[in-house]
Amino acid sequence: MATLVTRTATAIAIVLVACNFHVAITAEQARRTDSRLFISEMTIVGLTEVQLGQMAAERGERANVKAFGQMMVKDHSKANAELSRVAAEMKIVPPTEIDKKHGELVERLSKLNGAEFDRAYVMAMVEGHQAVAAQLREWTTASRPLGSPPAGDPKAADLARGGPNEEKLTEWAIRALPIVEKHLEHARALQKGE
Repeated sequence: MATLVTRTATAIAIVLVACNFHVAITAEQARRTDSRLFISEMTIVGLTEVQLGQMAAERGERANVKAFGQMMVKDHSKANAELSRVAAEMKIVPPTEIDKKHGELVERLSKLNGAEFDRAYVMAMVEGHQAVAAQLREWTTASRPLGSPPAGDPKAADLARGGPNEEKLTEWAIRALPIVEKHLEHARALQKGE
């Protein structure tokens, strides 16, 4: 009877250890998937902003809309390059083209000119920058720990914080957020006709 209890306890312990190992791997994989998804989304948005900014510089009627478009090209090209460097360090390949949803926006705006283009472009910039600012805020405040690292193990502590590359991704998001918020304020002012 004691042997049966010992075997049962050993089997339960093995199952619990296996479950904990599986959960740790799943949490790490989930965090890596989150990083890939975040990089993908931010890259697609950045590529879209550059395309639309170029379009605004060419098709916009108002000088301030044209200037805003030029600022979008400059700022988002720089942010895209920085994000691409972080992605490379994380061994993540970001997309090189926009997705269907953003492609439809580009297509719709490409059919407009003058004041009609200005209104639609500025509205898209307000909506888009609101969404991106929310994503950046969420990324910079979200906690992604794997659990408490073993005491005295700097590599484990680094992994629990998401690793140095995820920290670089978070630093990128922290730097990008005020720029996106500035763009949002500017787009709102354009929307009001300022």
